Amino acid sequence: SDFTGTFTQYENAAMAPGCVQKPRLPIAVAGNGPRITTMAARMADTWNAWIDITDVDEFHRQISERTAMLDDYLAEIGRDPKTLTRSLLALDDAFDAWRDPGAVPALVEKFAPLGFNEFIFYPPEPRDWKKFLKVGVDVLGSLRG
Repeated sequence: SDFTGTFTQYENAAMAPGCVQKPRLPIAVAGNGPRITTMAARMADTWNAWIDITDVDEFHRQISERTAMLDDYLAEIGRDPKTLTRSLLALDDAFDAWRDPGAVPALVEKFAPLGFNEFIFYPPEPRDWKKFLKVGVDVLGSLRG
């Protein structure tokens, strides 16, 4: 391929072995701001937002506004919203998924209506491993349905 940029250019550059995943590797764009959200709408396979404040209700209010903006922009550019996965990262300093078995389903129930269908949690501290296993076996299995 050819490329001409600000700092480099090349002609007939060979890429070997090339992408083995078809059509290409999925692209994830992470961020909560308006600019990164519109970029995700245009270019990403997955938009990842994260809970970065300890007040989950306030974050829900903020991210509701952001997802509405995202949906409006997707409609404006003619992209089907189902083609963009919405992922939510629960930062460990803002949300402790392992504090009780009801924390994970409560978060999923709160954010799934906004289109989030992937949820990422930091692993627990070693002392909380039993809680992690309980959530993994009892809770996650029930959420898959």
